[in-house]
Amino acid sequence: NVLGDIPMASPLSADLKEQITNIIEQNAPKSKLIRVGIGTNNFSSYFWQDVTIYATDDYEIFDGEIPIGVFTTDDIINIKRINKNFILINENGDEIINTQNPITFSSKFGFIGIKGLKRGGVNAVYRGEIEIVPCVKENQFHIVNEIEVEQYLKGVVPNEMPVRFGLEALTAQSVAARNYVLSPRIKLNPNYDVVDSVASQVYFGANTEKELSNQAVKETQGIVALYGWDLILAQYSSTAGGWSESFENTFSDVKTKAFPSESKPYLIAKPDYDEFEALDTEEKVAEFYKSKPKSFDENSPYFRWEREWSGQDIQDAVQANIAAQSTTGFITPAVEKGETIGIIKALNVKKRGLSGKIMELEIETENQKYLLQSGHPLFLPKNHLHFSIGDCSPFPTVLPDFQFCQKIRFGSLPWNLILLPPDLALAYLLFPTETNPLHIHPPVLQIFLLHKFRS
Repeated sequence: NVLGDIPMASPLSADLKEQITNIIEQNAPKSKLIRVGIGTNNFSSYFWQDVTIYATDDYEIFDGEIPIGVFTTDDIINIKRINKNFILINENGDEIINTQNPITFSSKFGFIGIKGLKRGGVNAVYRGEIEIVPCVKENQFHIVNEIEVEQYLKGVVPNEMPVRFGLEALTAQSVAARNYVLSPRIKLNPNYDVVDSVASQVYFGANTEKELSNQAVKETQGIVALYGWDLILAQYSSTAGGWSESFENTFSDVKTKAFPSESKPYLIAKPDYDEFEALDTEEKVAEFYKSKPKSFDENSPYFRWEREWSGQDIQDAVQANIAAQSTTGFITPAVEKGETIGIIKALNVKKRGLSGKIMELEIETENQKYLLQSGHPLFLPKNHLHFSIGDCSPFPTVLPDFQFCQKIRFGSLPWNLILLPPDLALAYLLFPTETNPLHIHPPVLQIFLLHKFRS
């Protein structure tokens, strides 16, 4: 049963469905439509090669704007893209349509599901519409959930904040999440506005909704945070480490790529407590992040952590990826593909933000000194660092002496990345010891702290 824990709807008469439709259309609040890119099970890709769609009630399929027909819960449809054409096939192997147009699935009284896709440990089903749209990769496509903001938030809030935190905290999260999706810093893809992972904010669909978080969304319906009558950029994360960082020290300018970027008065570096010392020397930074001071998030398992990499791990990862990352413009001098950088002699912090976050890091090799800017992290060993919200387990390709997985939600991409892109709110505090391996201490992120939301 592909529906698993999704209950099948009881049949409704045509007259009753028409009455309900009229009531919904007359009374349901309308909000902005947004487009959410849906990733694979481990969020490793937003490109799909084939997918099977079902619904929990009657649903329609559209070829572009043209309706193909009405289908029931017994109709499970497989979609592939071959030579730029979408081919829809039912369970009997019959071809329903062959078209180059985007395909849309819509159900007025049920949810649209993606067979085999899990979110939060349960079958992924979605409000709104599911669209299958072509992408630039041959024989592949994107899956997009087009949905009203207020409905979307029901699938975000309980996945970004534990419901046990209570209604007051959930209402703050609802406002922050609403701002985030209405005013994202960047549009991730021409086909969608945001994605369903920590690359944007976690959206697991209708099957993970909770009564209390739905109440929080309803009680804050349409409420947003403004600065100068503009929507604020609501960056947030689970754990700040005791200090938040100023916007300009974390993000480059989206258009000009200038770093530091222009400041935002509502996103400034701030300690959890005023008595915290300014982190204006290397010694103070090291002391603060090697200790565990009383902080708002001191009980978070991500408040302080440490991991060791060997010098060879760092060497291999930097060499493998520095050329590709040079194309971002944030590595000077740029490294060409196939160019050997030489043996790394030192990693030198050249500039920090007010939180101690690295803004500029120098990689000193036997041949050259390379400057990394704009929140670049270290070049971490391939497949060694993974950010997820599920259970952590080593990947098959992880080296035998490296068994590590962080479960941190803070706007970094959720893939097994070789090197994270420059425009993400991520940087590492680096304290090299006298000998290898290097010690990497907690990430300090540009965040929008919920506990400071109303101040």
